[in-house]
This record gives sequence, structure tokens and C-alpha cells, in this order.
Amino acid sequence: WTPDGSKLLLEQRTERGAIELFWLDAQSGQMTLFRTIERAGGQLSPQLSADGKTLYLSVRERPDQVQSVIALDVASGQQRTLYKGTAQRGGLRRGIALSPDGRWLASVRRTQGLNSWELFLVPTGGGEPRTVAAYRDSGNDAAPVFSPDGKSVFLCRQPGELTRIDLSTGVVESAGLNLRELQSVQVHPSGRKIFFQAGQGREEIWIAENILPRNGR
Repeated sequence: WTPDGSKLLLEQRTERGAIELFWLDAQSGQMTLFRTIERAGGQLSPQLSADGKTLYLSVRERPDQVQSVIALDVASGQQRTLYKGTAQRGGLRRGIALSPDGRWLASVRRTQGLNSWELFLVPTGGGEPRTVAAYRDSGNDAAPVFSPDGKSVFLCRQPGELTRIDLSTGVVESAGLNLRELQSVQVHPSGRKIFFQAGQGREEIWIAENILPRNGR
């Protein structure tokens, strides 16, 4: 949603593999094409600034797998690249999160080795990213989420442990939640409650009896 609640940002993937971003007017229901991201893979993880003027996206370009964090001016569509990495090194793991003060974008990127990652911050005004903490992990099912005070970031580490990372010290500690297939996390504005989605898909085989018509009818 835009800060004034007048528009909602929607995305859809085209047959040719591009992602189209639309603004949906809350009053009229009219959809207006805002941007087309060509050769995009994965999720864009859109983050809108508090003033509604800048849209931040995480973009993975196919087939070379270059991964970027970009800033789009909502009024003009002008684009700035804030960060760029590759799937082999510096590739983003799962989305971006905008800090409450709008100064930083948090994400997780690959470093050395298959299971080596680090939480880092990208300044929204431009400049060099800042590494906060490095760790080893085999997977990540939830995008990073800022605490309401902006002093820490929550993220999920396999096999489903929610961790809290202090941005000033880089200390990684358990947030007291450990669930298999933890998929998404949101922190209440009070900072005292955590809302989460978790679960695992299940396949079943059914046997249906007496469904064919008798006597071929």
C-alpha cells in the first residue's frame, strides 16, 4: 500500500518471463502499469518508502543470475542501482527489508562456500554496503525483518529457528521460536509480539470407489 492508502502495488509474471508492476486504485479499481522488469527471476520483495516516493526492489536477472537492489522514483520511474552481486558471490538469499527510518535495506548474501552467508545493510542514499554478521547455514525460509526500533533484524535459519541479530554488535541469538518450514515473519509495532507463517505441504493418494456408471451408463 501507498502511505495514504490510495493505491496498492501488484505484480504479475508474463509468458515471456518478465514481471509487470501495477498500481491498483483503491477507489476505482483501475490498474495502471508502472514498470516492467525484463528477464526477472524470483521475488522482487518490493519495499515502499514512508513518503511513498521511492520503491525498492530486489531483482535477479536471468540467465546470468546477476542480482541487484534498485531504487525506483515512483513519480518519474527513474532507476538507481544500490547493490549488485552474482549467484556465486554476493547473491541475495531471500528478499530485502526497509528499516523504520528509511536509511537502510537489510538482506542476506552469499560469501565464501555453499553455506556461508552474511547479513548486510545497503544504504538507501547510495554508498558501500555494511556487513553486520556472518554465519553458516543450509537454508533460509523467511526474508529479514527489522524490529520496530530499527536496532535489530530477525531472520530464519534452518531447520526453522528464528534468530535476532543486533545491528550495532553483530551478536546472533535465538528469538525463542523454532518451527519447521518457517516461511514468513512479521514483528508487532510494540516489538513484543511476533506473527509468523509455518507449515509443510503434504501429498495424499485417494481411492474413489463406485464412481463409474453401471451398465456403461
